[in-house]
Amino acid sequence: MNEKIMKKLSVVIAVIFVTVTMLSSLAWLPSAVKAAGAGTGTAADPYIITTAAQLNNVRNGLSSYYKLGSDINLSSYGNWIPVGNNNSNFRGGFDGNGYTITGLTINRPAESYIGLFGYVSTVGQIRNVHLSGVNIIGYDYTGSLVGYINYGKVENSSASGTMTGYRHVGGLVGKSENSAVVNGSSANVTVQGYANLGGLIGQYASWAPMADNAASGNVTGTGANIGGLIGYLDWGGNVTNSHASGDVRGTNNNSFYLGGLIGSSNSNLIEYSYATGDVFSKDGTHVGGLLGAGGGIIEKSYASGHITVEGGSFPYAGGLVGRFDSGKIINSYANVQITGNATSTLFGGLVGSNSGEIKNSYAAGQVSGNGNGSNGPLVGMDGWKKVTGSYYNSDIAGQIDNGMGEPKTTAELMSAATFSGWDFNSVWLINEGMEYPKLRPYVRSYTVTYEGNGSTTGGVPTDSSRYLDNSIVTVLGNDGGLVRDGYTFAGWSMDAAGNGAVYKAGDTFNIGTANAKLYAKWTALTYTIGTLGNQTLAGLTAGYAPGTQETGTITVTRTGTGDLTNLAASLSGADAGNFEIAGPAATTLNDGTPATTFTVKAIDGLPLGTYNATVTVTADHMAGKTFTVKQVVAKVIIKGDANGDGLITPADALMITQYLTGKITLTPEQFNALDMNNDGVLNNTDIQKIMAIYLGGAKS
Repeated sequence: MNEKIMKKLSVVIAVIFVTVTMLSSLAWLPSAVKAAGAGTGTAADPYIITTAAQLNNVRNGLSSYYKLGSDINLSSYGNWIPVGNNNSNFRGGFDGNGYTITGLTINRPAESYIGLFGYVSTVGQIRNVHLSGVNIIGYDYTGSLVGYINYGKVENSSASGTMTGYRHVGGLVGKSENSAVVNGSSANVTVQGYANLGGLIGQYASWAPMADNAASGNVTGTGANIGGLIGYLDWGGNVTNSHASGDVRGTNNNSFYLGGLIGSSNSNLIEYSYATGDVFSKDGTHVGGLLGAGGGIIEKSYASGHITVEGGSFPYAGGLVGRFDSGKIINSYANVQITGNATSTLFGGLVGSNSGEIKNSYAAGQVSGNGNGSNGPLVGMDGWKKVTGSYYNSDIAGQIDNGMGEPKTTAELMSAATFSGWDFNSVWLINEGMEYPKLRPYVRSYTVTYEGNGSTTGGVPTDSSRYLDNSIVTVLGNDGGLVRDGYTFAGWSMDAAGNGAVYKAGDTFNIGTANAKLYAKWTALTYTIGTLGNQTLAGLTAGYAPGTQETGTITVTRTGTGDLTNLAASLSGADAGNFEIAGPAATTLNDGTPATTFTVKAIDGLPLGTYNATVTVTADHMAGKTFTVKQVVAKVIIKGDANGDGLITPADALMITQYLTGKITLTPEQFNALDMNNDGVLNNTDIQKIMAIYLGGAKS
């Protein structure tokens, strides 16, 4: 009996133990994560993290997948414990989903593998995580996001704040090893430590190439391998399309391998990358605007800023590379001022000491120093002397020519003609007479495009040029035969509505710092002619001979901008049939033929009467313009016969007396008949002349 009880009890205990174990394995998951719809922790269905507590509990599921569902504030965790360490790595996935984590504070100066994640390995993937305002103190392998990553991946992430460590310290990642990769990420973190310090990564010891990264925080160290982006670029990892803008400082006598982008590297490829921060060395060697020391291939990269070597014996300093061990520098440049007080120096505008090949590159900065060593305007010392197609600025270099690189004046270095064999179509750009050559990937260049702006046929011109800041653009013409129905092309305007300046072919403008678009400016065509006055033709008398009537000549003048086609003149009105029109002589008026004429006259044989007609001038697109024409046909006037009885009698003279006393009014014909002396006045003189005719004393 006791044995049976014991067996049952053992089963119960076993069940309880398994249940407790299962529950304890799930206990770390907060209710929000365990709730339906919050994910299952797989890559396809990650847990959704919305609180600081949930983020803290990620350490209890290091192989699961997570995604942020909101911004997270970790200020309640005054000394964050990194997720994952060298004994228990994070192997899952974490997607920040574009949200921001703030308030990350870590103060563990004696501990390694420090960061939001301490140690990430194998397939671990960290992406889209953004840290703001971090405050971190660690020892080795310290990074704001990841202290150490082995075979994992960090991408599209960023951080800002401050950080202090000892070795392998980076603004985002402390050390990346084996095939671990960091891509598309950035850091604006002030970094301090001893060795292998980088604004983004302390040490990159991965075979995987990294690309599209940036760092802008200052990096200060007391040991070796200090870089604006990467402290030490190890193994075969390549760097593409990356840059750094923070200052790099080596503050100890043992500070060496200092680079604006990378402190030191092995035989790596560095391409399409640049550094713009200042580099300072207290008493060290191997100082470069881009790379402190190393070999491999540096292509289409540059450095600008200021290098200062405060002291030391026999330092290497170069505007681009302090000491170049082997490989090639191609299509690169340095515009870096180098100053120093070293007792013996190897300063060079591009490279301090060169054991590789330099091709199609230049240095534009000043090289100065108080040492007695080998300083050079392009290369301080060159063991191979394989420098081809490369130049330095002889106006400001501050060093005598040593046979490495060709001396050119400032003006010459601002002319493409100087750079024999250089590719200014796909590699370089130059703003002639204004700037030194720039590498196309880094130069802000602008386009000019043309817009038809309502055109109906034809094509816009194509400007294939790329323009640098404030370049002068020469405006193209309407070579594509651009047409808009009902409009005339008037040039180009920056405004689609045609406001502001108007540019014609050959005009120029300054492009400034933005792309420019020129819109076709259209002026609506107008179809108008000059004013046409009414016409009164010379009077005719009854029975006038054919062809004796006046022919009125009418001039039609084009005053609009559109061509007048199918020009015509026509008659209308009740008397239209009593007139005739000839012409117009030209039926099209344009710039070549701006005016024409036509004639109008009365027909032959009109009886007594007054005739009026309307003349209408028409053309395509034009509203008709009208005027009137008048012709009077009167009977023959006999002087003195005002009443029209064919006789000159006292009755006619009486009409003058009645007119002068206001008893009658006279028609113009009657007035003319009674005005015997044609002086325009009726008076007693006219009466006397009429009576004289009547009495036979005079003739009419």
